[in-house]
Amino acid sequence: MMNSNYKIFIVAIFLLTALVSGCSNDAKETPEPPVVVQVKTGLVQTGNIDQTVTATGQTSVQKLFQITSPIAGVIVKLKYFNGDAINKGDVICLIRTKESQAAITGAELLLQNAVTPQQKSEAESALNSAIKNSNEVKITAPFTGILTKKIKNEGEVVTEGEQIGALINDASIIFVANVPASSISKIRRGETAYLKFASREGKEFYGTVKRIEPTVNAVDQTIPVQIEFNGMHKIFEDALFGEAAILIGRLSNQLIVPVKAVLHDDENNTNSVFVINSDSVAYSVNVDVIQRGDSTVAISSPQLKKGMAVIVEGNYGLPDSTKVSAVPTYLPVGRQARQVSR
Repeated sequence: MMNSNYKIFIVAIFLLTALVSGCSNDAKETPEPPVVVQVKTGLVQTGNIDQTVTATGQTSVQKLFQITSPIAGVIVKLKYFNGDAINKGDVICLIRTKESQAAITGAELLLQNAVTPQQKSEAESALNSAIKNSNEVKITAPFTGILTKKIKNEGEVVTEGEQIGALINDASIIFVANVPASSISKIRRGETAYLKFASREGKEFYGTVKRIEPTVNAVDQTIPVQIEFNGMHKIFEDALFGEAAILIGRLSNQLIVPVKAVLHDDENNTNSVFVINSDSVAYSVNVDVIQRGDSTVAISSPQLKKGMAVIVEGNYGLPDSTKVSAVPTYLPVGRQARQVSR
């Protein structure tokens, strides 16, 4: 016959097992909701895009006059500032020798301190004589241009040969792009080029291919391409580094997405975007990049079509088939985005 304590132990084990089993069933009946990731989206659009060849380079001034002092002396006239236009023949600055300036300054001091009429008369005579006999040099503009690199002002002392500034002919300013030799066959004279400079952020510059030089740089295998500036904005600076995008063609009816939507896999050298289905689940789609712009990218994929939502924020490191909550955003505005509307 079973011991009463043993019977109590058996009953306790049975009840505990039933309780654990019940809790397990309850857990299976109420699964935890899936994690929903917050993302921002843009739209797949279609339009025309410009095909370009990009190349770095720098500005070059073909016609420049270095303004230097031919004598040691004092600048007594220099009314222009950087960026001012100066016509051919205008006096840029007037330089007087130190001795002449000292004589004039002394006579002016005598005139200021003169008390009697005779003292004033003598001082005025000395001042007129000092001005008449002063040794001065005028520097005139050899052509119409823009003053730049001004480093001296009126009243400052200069030595013989010292730099004062420079005069450039704005029509002679070009951009020299170092185009890879492998791409040079795609470029033609007269084609449009888009120019940008890090130090001129927010400004747009346009140009036209003027000349393709016949020489190849043996070090980096590039060929210099001369681009003339046109449009409202110009650069009045020599050796300013920038980048040129030279137009070589145009593609129509291309799929276009915001640049943030495209993810690049360095290991496999592939590109992809995340799209969202009707169940708010994000999944990855491989794409081919046709043309990359500042704010948009032209792509191709049989799985994409106009109007589909693509993730632009929250896509990096996002696992495939993730439940998401999307906030729509507008297509970024930039040079490439404006081109697609042409």
